[in-house]
Amino acid sequence: MVNCNVFISRLLEPSSKTLLDNNRLLDEFVRMAMPCSLYNGKTNDKNSEILRLAEEFSAKLIHMIEGAYGTLAIYDGILVIFKNNKNNQKESFSYYVFKNLLYGI
Repeated sequence: MVNCNVFISRLLEPSSKTLLDNNRLLDEFVRMAMPCSLYNGKTNDKNSEILRLAEEFSAKLIHMIEGAYGTLAIYDGILVIFKNNKNNQKESFSYYVFKNLLYGI
């Protein structure tokens, strides 16, 4: 069983950039973090989804960290990992929404 508070707090550490730059580490993190996820989904338009999630959770986007394989969007209530998926040259993203432990929801 994963301790969600400890596990998700790792996203707020400076090393989260390393996670986003390593596909294997990102896949493993997402797999282990799934029980902590509020929900997840897929999108073809990351920017629209970033705005939609802000509206849905009444959350303000604070900061974004871009990596080679994913993006971490930090809101004042949620954290979202967008994982890059490449299918036949069409860009798509899987995303995973977690509670932001610094602010709560």
